[in-house]
Formats: sequence, structure tokens, C-alpha cells
Amino acid sequence: MAGLVFVAVGLATGMGVGGTWTALAELSVGRRHNPFLSAVVGLFPVLLLLAVLILGPRWWPQAGWGPAAAWGGLAAIVLVLGWAHTQFWPLFLPDRVYPGFPHGLELVIAPLFFAPPAAALGVAVGLMVGRGG
Repeated sequence: MAGLVFVAVGLATGMGVGGTWTALAELSVGRRHNPFLSAVVGLFPVLLLLAVLILGPRWWPQAGWGPAAAWGGLAAIVLVLGWAHTQFWPLFLPDRVYPGFPHGLELVIAPLFFAPPAAALGVAVGLMVGRGG
């Protein structure tokens, strides 16, 4: 998600294909403002969703677990993470100058605090859709 949003924002800010790929390559080998390292935090809600999808049918088998629950939770996570990355990268690109505190916190707060409840809501909606209403 982070790399995709980074490339989209780079192209939208007029960096061009070459400039965007160069910036992505340069930042991906560093520790600060690395789009791929910031994406690692985004694995937390996905792993939590996976745990719910594995344990949910064992604890509540009559709920009708299926693909709709998984897609609902995953869609919610993608929306929250996409929002977080579209809040930070336009401030950082094309100049590649850190905008200062508190910017960048959304890349940590969104996956840790906003994505899990959003995924739970997505799973709940998916369970309702999967059962036919």
C-alpha cells in the first residue's frame, strides 16, 4: 500500500516516472521515511484479521463465516491505510523534506488504532452480507 501510494503521489506532484522511481529507490534503502518500513506496521491489522478469520469459525460457527467477512475486513484495512498514506506522502513529496511533528504519526496510529476497529466493522458487514442480510 505504501509503495503504491508513494508512486501515485509522486506522479501526481509532477515528479515524473523517473523521479518517482529514483526517490522510491533512494528512500527504500534508508531508515528514515522508508515507504516499505512504514508499510510493515500495516501488517498488524492484517495479521489480526487473519487470527479472527481462523478463530472466528471455531468460536462462533453459526455466524456463516466466508469470503465476504474476509473481504469486508480487508477492504476496511486498505481504506484506513490508504487514507493514512495519502495524508503523509503529499506533504513529503516532491521536495522530500520532512514536514515536522506531528506528521508521520498517522503512519503508526492508523494501522495500530484505527484499522483494527475498521476491520471488525468490515467483518461484521461481511458476515451480514454473507448470510444474505
